[in-house]
Amino acid sequence: MRMIVRKSTKIALRRTSSLYVILLLFFIVLFYFFITKRAMSSLSDKPRQIIFIGGYPRSGTTLMRVLLDVHPMIRCGPETRVIPKLLNLRGQWGTGKESERLKAAGLYPDVIDSAVRSFILSLIINAGETSPVLCNKDPLSFIHLEYMAKIFPDAKFIHMVRDGRAVINSLVKRNVTIRGAPKEIDDRFLAWEIRVSQFIEACNAIGSTRCMTIKYESLVLQPTEVLQTLFNI
Repeated sequence: MRMIVRKSTKIALRRTSSLYVILLLFFIVLFYFFITKRAMSSLSDKPRQIIFIGGYPRSGTTLMRVLLDVHPMIRCGPETRVIPKLLNLRGQWGTGKESERLKAAGLYPDVIDSAVRSFILSLIINAGETSPVLCNKDPLSFIHLEYMAKIFPDAKFIHMVRDGRAVINSLVKRNVTIRGAPKEIDDRFLAWEIRVSQFIEACNAIGSTRCMTIKYESLVLQPTEVLQTLFNI
């Protein structure tokens, strides 16, 4: 009986701790949003085009970032690694008990979305020198591609895709681990196939005027033609 009580207590504490962490991170973002609101409003006076580069890791997102960075009108900052984590948290806030608790506290989705958008935008803007077009490369942020398209209605998205065999080979050779991904080669390939299919579906849903899927192999063999097509869009 005592063991059952202890186990139940541990589970309850774990859930409470998880909620506190989520709320703490949220209030950090919200606080950041409000203290930088004045600075952000001055920045927003100057229209900026935002480009997001994403896709499955080891699919050519870095190459695309480097090529875009060469353009005098485009500035791509470093990979933040923070944006995907923030988007994952936002996904948790949008469902289940956490969502209900936040609403009960008066923190509705539009408020949270504004805070998330401002935080992401400030990361991108402050990552380097000012430029008419800014871009960000955080590959796994595209797990939330449709949500990003919602909070950044004027942004453009580049989805990089590469032959799955080459992707898995590169991941294994470089000992790159993806959180939650299987370890067996066959399972890794299946995970890649499922995730890329989701990315392509989301990109198509956003529309060809805002999201473009580019093959890594085409970019390597015909960089000029691919980039010209991209810039036309």
